[in-house]
Amino acid sequence: MSVSLASKPTKDVTVAVSVTDDSELKVNKKSLTFKPDYWDIGQDILVNSVDDEIVDGNVKSKVVMALTSGDSNFNSKVKEVEFTTVDDDIAGFLISSNAASFPENSGSSITMDVSLQSQPTADVKVTVSSTDASELVVDGVSSLTFTKANWKTPQKITAKVVDDKIADGTQTAQIK
Repeated sequence: MSVSLASKPTKDVTVAVSVTDDSELKVNKKSLTFKPDYWDIGQDILVNSVDDEIVDGNVKSKVVMALTSGDSNFNSKVKEVEFTTVDDDIAGFLISSNAASFPENSGSSITMDVSLQSQPTADVKVTVSSTDASELVVDGVSSLTFTKANWKTPQKITAKVVDDKIADGTQTAQIK
């Protein structure tokens, strides 16, 4: 964004630059100075969105420019420019493995990491179970709890093959 003054000042003009929500926007400069000799030459401010990793929808925030000067025509003037940060975060979870195949009598197991895709606004409880406990069980845990603090840290679940002693061919079971 390029900033310049609309008219020539008699004294230096300082423009204080801030944002109304620094969790959504950031700027690369906190102030600009315009001198009477180059009041009309634009000075650039780089405005970037902040990836907050929170599903919060599209958020409007503003870059605020407040003027101070020895020239009273420029003192206490404020200009705001509104921006919308388009939310790209998704509520969901990630699993490190989505398929495995084991012989029934092997006693095999697979350990998977589970984490959330975005930071929750409240605690999230993920219930973990098998679609067929006679073929596959979740070992040692029935739920995982994710908070604002640990949502990105993978939590482990272990799925273990059950030998049901029945010759029933290839069976499919899932962790849900």
